[in-house]
Amino acid sequence: MGRKKLDFDTTKPFILFEGDYSAGDLKRLTNYPIWQKVDVFELQLKELFAINNARFMFRHDFAKLRDNFVKKRLADNNKSGNWIYYPWNGILTHQVTASELYWLRTNRNRNLITTVEQQRLSKAVIGVVGLSIGSSFVHNFVQQGIGHTLKLAEYDVLETTNLNRINAPIYYLGLPKIQMSTRQIYELNPYINLVLYSDGINESNLDDFINFGGRTQLIFEAIDDLKMKIRIRIAAKKLGIPVIMFTNLGDIVMVDIERYDLDRAMPLFNGVVDNMPEKILSTEINKKNINRFVTRLVGIKNTPPRALKSLKLIGRELVGRPQLSSTVNVSGGLAAYLARLVILENKIGSGRYIFKFGDLFN
Repeated sequence: MGRKKLDFDTTKPFILFEGDYSAGDLKRLTNYPIWQKVDVFELQLKELFAINNARFMFRHDFAKLRDNFVKKRLADNNKSGNWIYYPWNGILTHQVTASELYWLRTNRNRNLITTVEQQRLSKAVIGVVGLSIGSSFVHNFVQQGIGHTLKLAEYDVLETTNLNRINAPIYYLGLPKIQMSTRQIYELNPYINLVLYSDGINESNLDDFINFGGRTQLIFEAIDDLKMKIRIRIAAKKLGIPVIMFTNLGDIVMVDIERYDLDRAMPLFNGVVDNMPEKILSTEINKKNINRFVTRLVGIKNTPPRALKSLKLIGRELVGRPQLSSTVNVSGGLAAYLARLVILENKIGSGRYIFKFGDLFN
């Protein structure tokens, strides 16, 4: 009671930037619903001094040098650092600036990822279609500092049965998956640029998805809509945009890489399904024929018996195709690795790559 109604976009963090706010601005911000205040500014300043002065780590006066640095920055505590308010959870945080947070968050990537490579990765524009498996992709991208702009497309809502593989709390149930992912992303990096397609990808917004907010450099696709899978590839092939598709099959991760940036003449899906794309586009997809198309796309030999049996039980004993968190989480790590390879122009060719957990540990 007595709290102000939020008069800014409640789907994004509200940020007061260092040097651009007054004590009055901060006081006005506290009129909004704040359930927790988290001040990590001093802690981050200590970390910042350490990563910028590693050569002093073993000096006897390191702590004194660090504390002097922190003291200077804290001299005007109400105007130093950025204040970030997350309207969806009522948390107000006091943090270092955007550039300082970037260096802190990516410091432990060095030199597994060099400084030059990290800067290139941080400028990338990546599209992710489907935020079931895809939520694991974007989480790993943000953790590794990959992407200036992430374009996300998803229409579905989070249900309890999704929680066997999607990392989300119970109180997020009923939220659109795209809203779930954006909250998690902003809580890791409040400065990232997100372009959201809450109705998913369709024929009317596909061009916008590719071109708005900077040309999409790389598309990760993890959706069930067969027709849109094909239309995404037709558009990507025309413009020379690589597409990477992940399919989780029990304890198997299958990755299809299509480097249309290297070869615009290559067939869709690396040619593994011959003329099936044309048939799908000209056929009405229904519950009776979808499994036939999916099985052909994936390949029976690549589908474990339990997964095949499960497909036949959908609509009888099962409400959907089963997936496991173990393969989803591995897919997230692989997605970040492949994004780095493509963006940094390392050699990774088109093709189908299959990771069978059982074979790896046999």
